[in-house]
Amino acid sequence: MRIVEWTDEHGILHKALIREADPDSVAHAGQGVPLEPPNVMALDWDTIARDLHNELVKRNLFTVEDVHKSQNGVTAAILATIKRKVLLFYRQGGNNE
Repeated sequence: MRIVEWTDEHGILHKALIREADPDSVAHAGQGVPLEPPNVMALDWDTIARDLHNELVKRNLFTVEDVHKSQNGVTAAILATIKRKVLLFYRQGGNNE
């Protein structure tokens, strides 16, 4: 078995496991064993954007200067907003409930 990696027409990276003798097109056609994370496109991105905005406000990150002074402020805001939702998404098996 071998892993094939490709990018689809939407720019999304994929991996699949196929037999050694199979051409890469087998994976591209969806006939291999997919090696994929849950479909993050199903996350509620409007809610994530709102929560990120609120987190940036709470951290007083309004200007580039604020961001430079804060060191890890933007990273911390992104992690606080998204990490928990993505981990929950994995636990739910990719279902956004």
